[in-house]
Amino acid sequence: GFSRSTDNGATFSTYQILSTGGISNPALLSTGNGDMLMAVQEKNLNNTKLLLIRYSSSSGQWHDTTVALSGTDIIRNPKLYRQANGIIHLIYKKIRYTIGGYRNSDLYRISSTNSGVTWTAPTQLTRFMGEDTNPNINPQSVIPLVIFSSYRQMPNGKIHLWWGNCTTLYDDDAPPVIYSARMIPTVPVEGDSVSISVYAGYHKPGLTGKIEGTLNSQPVQYPLYDDGLHNDSLAGDGIFRGFIKVAAKGDFAQLHAAIQGGNNFLSSQTFSWSILLDGVWPETAFYTGRIWVPFGRNGVIADATVNGRSGLFFDSISTIFSNGFALTALKDGAVWGAANMSASRIDDFLPGPVGASLQDPRLGIYRVAQVTTMASTIPST
Repeated sequence: GFSRSTDNGATFSTYQILSTGGISNPALLSTGNGDMLMAVQEKNLNNTKLLLIRYSSSSGQWHDTTVALSGTDIIRNPKLYRQANGIIHLIYKKIRYTIGGYRNSDLYRISSTNSGVTWTAPTQLTRFMGEDTNPNINPQSVIPLVIFSSYRQMPNGKIHLWWGNCTTLYDDDAPPVIYSARMIPTVPVEGDSVSISVYAGYHKPGLTGKIEGTLNSQPVQYPLYDDGLHNDSLAGDGIFRGFIKVAAKGDFAQLHAAIQGGNNFLSSQTFSWSILLDGVWPETAFYTGRIWVPFGRNGVIADATVNGRSGLFFDSISTIFSNGFALTALKDGAVWGAANMSASRIDDFLPGPVGASLQDPRLGIYRVAQVTTMASTIPST
């Protein structure tokens, strides 16, 4: 509907009903002398049409509803801008859906040199295969700058604001987009064939990809294929797949997919798996006869659970509890603290490498180097 004020909002004219629900997202443009144009999207045809409605200040009525654009794709969010030379630009968003139902939306422009009587063919402004959305333009600005939101170049999917001149914007160097990426299987176990599958999009031919990262602390790289010959769907459809290896004990992998389109790169989230070696414990404890101390491979002492029991015990009494190396204790009614503590180690203790990841399966408390039938004890300190 519509109501007009000529006294800065103190009073309004009688409310006019323009539609009973068939139009939405109106955009107004003043054309001088109190006359206006309004662009709307037509909802009754599944948002595949943009309409133009005129307002005459002399009659105070809206009239002459015409079709500015019609098609088979979804078109939304019309915005109007008029240049000083009288040319009117209508910016809008077009929506398509890719394989798997992922949405692709780009911005387009049509222009008119005769106050909206006829319009040019659509000009594509953005070419990102993800979502460029929520276009807006200030009809009173000197330069026709359109602003929109997009997650382009953002591997974490965060939305940022972008802008450009709607009369010159071409976006030929738009980055690729990763619709989905997954490791197969999600949690590998010993003997599994591990691969990564990626579905990506790019507005030009020549999209390529690879798998890179580290395996057992060593840099590695594996190819991603989109040739239809590597269990990757059809050739050239943007669905890639790459084999990594057969999972084995001792594996510690941190990998991601890297997609390249033109001069632009985009990485997926990191995929990781680890499989402990035989004889490596992520948590263990030592017992001196009176003191029982559990600890974990990440350096946490006392606040580790071994055989369902956590905390440092002295003569079966829990005396130390902590969240790491900053320790607190209650002994004989007195509270004390310590920044670190020392303890004896078993003879076959093998330290992990400096700077190793805490999740590295090779980084254990100790590894059994030899097993005998003789009973052994851990010396107390």
